[in-house]
Amino acid sequence: MHLTLFWIAQGIGTIGLACTAIAFLSRSRLRLLVLQQIGSVFFLAHFLLLATQIGATMNSVIILRNFVYERKNKAWASHALWPYLFAILSAVFLLVTWQGAMGLFPVMGVSIASFGLWRDKTATIRRFLLVSTLLWIPYLVSVHSYPGIINQLVILASIIFGIAHMDHKSS
Repeated sequence: MHLTLFWIAQGIGTIGLACTAIAFLSRSRLRLLVLQQIGSVFFLAHFLLLATQIGATMNSVIILRNFVYERKNKAWASHALWPYLFAILSAVFLLVTWQGAMGLFPVMGVSIASFGLWRDKTATIRRFLLVSTLLWIPYLVSVHSYPGIINQLVILASIIFGIAHMDHKSS
């Protein structure tokens, strides 16, 4: 990979990092999903430029999933099978784009997040996303996604902050 392209990819990923870090400080489920959506578009471009197929396809699933989940109040988007569909779609993409066992981590992360984001309470969402976040880190290290690594660490800190300060206000 050309060094300039590598750093352009890192710059685009940094924009995605900013969007997703802010998302996890949201009290509103819809705002969380919209900001995550914007960040995912930037990360999709980031992974395409890094030529990491599973990273790019998982961000495609995230974009599609968030599009559906943002419309959960509509009849077509309210069916409880959606999280299962996104988990299956993630597994299919893993098989089609197989680049090694490391790809299992983001697939598991997206699948777990799909079930968490289906929930309505942000406190529950944060707990599912805590696990999802931890699963992405080994993959991101392996593909040299510096903004992705930082993103997951910032998300992790944001989730922990949200759990401590928003979910446990009575403490």
